[in-house]
Amino acid sequence: MKRYIFLLTIGMLILGLALAGCSPSETPEPTAEPTEEPTEEPTEEPTEEPTEEPTEGECDEITTITVWHGYSGDYQTPIEALFDEFNATNDMCIVIEYAKVDNLSDSLAVAIPAGEGPDILAWANDQIGR
Repeated sequence: MKRYIFLLTIGMLILGLALAGCSPSETPEPTAEPTEEPTEEPTEEPTEEPTEEPTEGECDEITTITVWHGYSGDYQTPIEALFDEFNATNDMCIVIEYAKVDNLSDSLAVAIPAGEGPDILAWANDQIGR
């Protein structure tokens, strides 16, 4: 029994020393150095005219966001309705493409190394670590 207490005491001592060594050290506050004032007058640069934003229905380039999901049944219907509504009403030149992939695990194992995976993945939280 004495051996067990001795080993426990030594272990606690080592643990205490290790934790004491992990305490944060004080860091000195940075001192602000004086900044020099410019001696020359700044020259006037030509101003650029603002570029025109694309108007509704007029896009120079359409950005496509790909979403792979595994939704099914009653859960899939409202989510796809939201994607459809966004695609129909947005004026930001963005289109969301969504696809239900039956076996996400195998599909991702092939697509990601090839650089062809989705932009967004909607998947069960217990699968993310894999």
